[in-house]
Amino acid sequence: MTGSREPAEQSEESKRSVLGRAFEILDCFAGGQEMTVAGICEETGLPPATVHRMLAALVEWEGVERLARGRYRLGARIWRLGISAPQVRRLRELAQPYLVDLHMATRGTVYLGVRDGPDAVFGDRITRVKPTVASSMVTRRMPLQSTAGGRVLLAYSEDAWQQLQADAVAADERDFPAETGGGTPASSRAQDEDDPSRADGLGDDALAGPSASERTRREASLEALGRELASIRSRGYGTTWNDGLRGRTSVAAPVFGELGAVVASLTVSFPETRIPDPRTIVPQVLGAAKAISADLTRRTLPTSSGRPSANPVR
Repeated sequence: MTGSREPAEQSEESKRSVLGRAFEILDCFAGGQEMTVAGICEETGLPPATVHRMLAALVEWEGVERLARGRYRLGARIWRLGISAPQVRRLRELAQPYLVDLHMATRGTVYLGVRDGPDAVFGDRITRVKPTVASSMVTRRMPLQSTAGGRVLLAYSEDAWQQLQADAVAADERDFPAETGGGTPASSRAQDEDDPSRADGLGDDALAGPSASERTRREASLEALGRELASIRSRGYGTTWNDGLRGRTSVAAPVFGELGAVVASLTVSFPETRIPDPRTIVPQVLGAAKAISADLTRRTLPTSSGRPSANPVR
C-alpha cells in the first residue's frame, strides 16, 4: 500500500524533521552538561549550519542558554517544564520534608534519585557541604551500577539489569575477538618472530587489547554486582563504600509508588570517618523511604498539619 511506510522509514523521516532535530540537540544536554556546536554535531551527525540555526531558535525560546566561549546548556524553561511534570512534582513535594529530617538526623548529604534509562539522576539534594566541581558532577547523572542510589534502582529494574549484562557480552566480543574466532593468524605470528622490530616481545596479541585476566576481572565484577543486587532486594537497602568519591560511604533504600514499583531511591552519603558503621543509620534511611512510599500510595496529599488534603492529586 502506498499510504503505509516501514517503521525504519518513519523513524528516518522523523529524524529529518525540524522537531526531530530539536529533540536530538536537546538530548545532547542530558544530565545538565554543557555542549559546544562541535560536540553537538559529533553526537547528532547534523551539519554545523543546522545546529547553529536550531540553537538560535532554542535560545530565543529559553530552552537553551548561551554561555561564554561558544558553550551552551539547558535553559530555565526546560527545567521548569521538567519540575512541573505531575509525577515529578508530587514526588519532590512529598519527599522534601523527609529529606530535610533525614539530613538533620544523620548530618549526611541526602539525595533523591530517579532512573533515566541506564543512569541514575539525582535532582534533589540536602546538604550543608559546599559542592566542589567533583562532587557536583557526581550528584547529577551517573550509571546505575556506579552509586548506592543507582544500584538500588538497578536491583528493582530487571530490564536495566538485562541490558547491562547484554552490554557486557557485547564489550567482551569487541575486546576479545581471539576467543570468538578472531585474533592474529599463525603465519603472521611466525613472521613476527623473525622481525627485528618485534624483538621487544610485544606482538599483535600483546597490543590488541585487554588480556584474558581483564576479561576474568570483568566477569567477576559483574557476578559480584549481581550478588549485591540480590542482597539489596533481600535486605531492602544497599551500602556502597567510596561512592563516587574516595572516602565517602552511602546507604540507600528504594521508594515505591502506587503500583508497588520502585520510583526513586533515597540515599544518605557521608565521610567514612564520620559514621564508621553505616548500619547505625539504616533504620533512619529505611524509615524515611517507607514514609515517602506510604505517602505516594495515598490518593491525597498530606497537608501541613499532617492530615490528608481534601483535594485529590491531579
